[in-house]
Amino acid sequence: MYVTDMNRTKGHKSLLNYGCWNPSLNSEEFMTCADDCTLRLWSLNKRDEQLHVIRTKGESGRDVRTTTCTYNQSLYHNENSNLITAGCDNGSILVWDRRRSFVHVTFKCMNAHLQDQSITSLKWSYDSQILASRSMDHTLKLWDIRKFNKCLSSYENIPNHFSMTNISFSPNDQFLITGVSKLMNSNENDANGKLIIFDRNDLSKPLNEIAFNDSVIRTYWHPKLNQIFATTNNGLVRIFYDDKRSPMAGVRLCLNRKERKSKDTNDFIANINPTTSEYINEKKEIFPENREEEKKSSSLHHHLVQTIVKPNFIEKEDPRVELLKHAKEAERNPKWVTPAYVHTQPKPIFQQQLEEEDEEDLLPIFKKQRKT
Repeated sequence: MYVTDMNRTKGHKSLLNYGCWNPSLNSEEFMTCADDCTLRLWSLNKRDEQLHVIRTKGESGRDVRTTTCTYNQSLYHNENSNLITAGCDNGSILVWDRRRSFVHVTFKCMNAHLQDQSITSLKWSYDSQILASRSMDHTLKLWDIRKFNKCLSSYENIPNHFSMTNISFSPNDQFLITGVSKLMNSNENDANGKLIIFDRNDLSKPLNEIAFNDSVIRTYWHPKLNQIFATTNNGLVRIFYDDKRSPMAGVRLCLNRKERKSKDTNDFIANINPTTSEYINEKKEIFPENREEEKKSSSLHHHLVQTIVKPNFIEKEDPRVELLKHAKEAERNPKWVTPAYVHTQPKPIFQQQLEEEDEEDLLPIFKKQRKT
């Protein structure tokens, strides 16, 4: 019973395919889908078990694997803000209203994409009116759940060989982007991966195409930064931004920073004459121009030492000579020490210069060598 009844298990019992957070403000809920033919809602406040278990079934009533899921991404409450959507490996799209029981599907389109071609991504527009779907049948489609029996617009022949290829809407909700997989063993000019930009209201023709050397898998058009992030199958991330429309944040902060110099940089280099291939000034020490600037401190104390004390300090000066320079002025105008000895010692008595003693006699007792 534990294995067969999915409602009594404390988690998925098969491979997870996708997970997403609830985009509502201050929400601690997230959703996952897996090959055990279920959607599960979780909460950070209740980590021992899931909140709800939703089973995905086909037209014949049999369980079907869930390959992707999504919340409605609108931050404002409207008629579609309570919808939960799932895509299955048989090409069907299922929608539930969380105000009702999850036993019965609220909206469904069983033939949204080709049979036996799994849906890789579902995405709601920010105004919650349009649902976009991407599938392994190499198509992109737009849906209105009020007329779920037929798609609003579609575009075909955009290769998709990865189960995580997704869709993303622009912040102003006027455009959407998706990635295109690279065609293997093909010599055509159109065989490379792409990032395609469409008009939301018309998918008949792409507005723009950005060529990649590899397959484009995940894409994200950040709603606040207005920057596009695209990942490829070779592990690289490419970021696109506009100088006028993108704020000074995100990747633009990194571009304005100066490159830090490595601490392990070797200052000893060999200067080679390219004409004679001989060494010139071997082991010449080259100091970076900004070495002094790197050692400067921003503290006030360090600034005072550098500007006032250090220029006036000479290492080889004799302190006795420096004091005697002011002897006449001190005798003519005594101010501090001399007035205290006017009555007890009117005439100063200085210590006589002692003969040079042996250096050993000046050492502390514990450092003197024992004499046997």
